[in-house]
Amino acid sequence: MSGVLSTPSSAASRMDCEIEDCVVAKEEDLPGGRSRTPQWLERNANIKTQTLEICLEQDSKREKRKALEVMLSGSSPPAAKRHSLITVPIGLIYGTEFSAVQPPPSHWPFPNELMLKILEDMSSRDLRAVAQVSCLSRELAAPLYFCSVGLLFNDDSLRISTQACLALLLYRHSTLFRAPTYVQCNLLDVDDHHLQALSSFVELLGSKLSLCVSIVKDGEMLGDFWPLFQSIRDSGCRSLRFSDWDASHHAYPPPILPDILAASDPATHNLHIFHANSPIFFSRSMVALTLSSLRNSSLTDLSLAHTSLSVLQWTVLMRDTHLPQLHFLSIDVECPTTALVEFLTRHGVHQVWLCSMCPKIVSFDDDMDLAQNKTTPRIPIHGLRSLAGPHWYLMSLLDKVRLPLHMQNLDLELDGHFLTSTPNYLLAILDITQQFTFIDHL
Repeated sequence: MSGVLSTPSSAASRMDCEIEDCVVAKEEDLPGGRSRTPQWLERNANIKTQTLEICLEQDSKREKRKALEVMLSGSSPPAAKRHSLITVPIGLIYGTEFSAVQPPPSHWPFPNELMLKILEDMSSRDLRAVAQVSCLSRELAAPLYFCSVGLLFNDDSLRISTQACLALLLYRHSTLFRAPTYVQCNLLDVDDHHLQALSSFVELLGSKLSLCVSIVKDGEMLGDFWPLFQSIRDSGCRSLRFSDWDASHHAYPPPILPDILAASDPATHNLHIFHANSPIFFSRSMVALTLSSLRNSSLTDLSLAHTSLSVLQWTVLMRDTHLPQLHFLSIDVECPTTALVEFLTRHGVHQVWLCSMCPKIVSFDDDMDLAQNKTTPRIPIHGLRSLAGPHWYLMSLLDKVRLPLHMQNLDLELDGHFLTSTPNYLLAILDITQQFTFIDHL
């Protein structure tokens, strides 16, 4: 034989003789001295291979029996003989060009690049199933699965869609996870399953004092928002902004006055920015948690817009709320100007925005309110530097307070009703602007 095998010399010699004898015997059996065909060569190679494997197996068993007999007799086992291993082509035996030393098998029957091509055509449901098979499949399928459900992330931010809520647990335990600083949720028709998954993810983040959460809700809230709000508040979150401008007040049961009057213990939290621009925060199931988050907190930026509160409820809320560090305030125009003035005298607020969801028609009560306050002295508010709101509300407010002569920003909202009902609307604007000496931005 032309190939050299890594076996003991005795076994190799014996196998060579046996194989050669077999080959000679087969050649002598050829009738008529015909030349060897490819079929005969293939059969001959198979005979050599089988014979070689049988001999090697017999030698291995024989060596094991000898070592066992020596150990049972009580003597020291003989030292294993070192045989030099030579890797050479054995094409003469196997009929191929493979090496004697083969690489370890791969996890896939084909390269990872081909697997990615296959995974790209799968649905998000199938990608999720593949990502849970093994660590390798998770590394290949998880990024495609996250992208397909709208879970986008980088080193410090995370964007979550409604469908992506159910992928958060898998993302948290993957090597792609990065603890986010900014979390933005775009929720459309969420139910309890999505809200619970999002709440569990926030709890897994642990206490993160720099976390900022922004939630924009479209459609209906089909689940209970209370557990998610409490998880975000208790996680040490610094900023929570919730926007739901299209929500109907009829979708959430509004509170009654005893709900606002009920004493609630102030909660310990790290919220500095709280935008609750939705009636959901003052629904019957949420109002107690919302009030406990407001009272005696360290908020510096507060927005309570598009709520379902009545004039009386606004009066009670503004009277019982004390935020010593507050600098920015945004509220609904349903809050009476008298309640707002009383609140401003107790706080060093720099910016006030008044939000109106629909045009305001000045009623007889408003005219009476203006007439009564023309003879009363105006209350000085020294810290206010920015003011925004509908024209009619600002007129009522300025009749009750005396603001600094230098205003950095004055934003007047002129709705269609005001422009059509006030022929000389420019004079009405001058009635407001003439109360200031300097206005940086109008």
